[in-house]
Amino acid sequence: MKHSLIKAAETLSRGRNHAYVNRVAWIDLEKLVKSVYNELKPIQLQVTEIGELYLTSNRDYPPFNKPNFSAINVINQIQVQAGWRQLNVYHIVNENGEDKAELLAERGATLWYSQDVTGSVVVFLAPYKSKAITVDEKNIVLARYSCPCEISARKIRKHFAIFFRYCAATSAHGSFSINDYFYRLYLRYNDFRYKNEMRANFFQRISQFFFLIITVIATLYAGNKI
Repeated sequence: MKHSLIKAAETLSRGRNHAYVNRVAWIDLEKLVKSVYNELKPIQLQVTEIGELYLTSNRDYPPFNKPNFSAINVINQIQVQAGWRQLNVYHIVNENGEDKAELLAERGATLWYSQDVTGSVVVFLAPYKSKAITVDEKNIVLARYSCPCEISARKIRKHFAIFFRYCAATSAHGSFSINDYFYRLYLRYNDFRYKNEMRANFFQRISQFFFLIITVIATLYAGNKI
């Protein structure tokens, strides 16, 4: 019994120390993300077309914007989010029984890095949201890393490049080409949550198929057909 307690305590201690090291490493990841974000300043016209881009951390807002919080003792997140994109057309909305004209817009396309309690980092994508168009996915897991130190500036640039293409694929002003559709499917298939869902559906369908075969065989047997 005591031996098991000692082993468990040692395992948890190693996990605690590993998580602490990863939270310290988050500080460097934030610097890299901000550095790559700043590389976009010379192409401000294109950034404006996206809807402007805003880089924020969860430590910019309450309750984590207080001096007693730092990257060492919070669940960290840093994100790049697109602001409002006007779609330049109006639609009708009914307010208090009266029809009014409302300018359509889209917003919310986001690339974000989120660190869990173990210190691992998950990279997410979220599509534009508007009253004009919706897509199937609420967000997509782009990548997972066991430690922030695994994420280089080159990888962050790749994440940004994927994000910008995803913006074009989920905007009401996107091309809606078959290539964009398959690109979104490709990203979803690489999301481990989607893979698990597909795997579950696959086994369910296989079970249903074998049940159907058994039912057919039983029916044929009962009718003296075999």
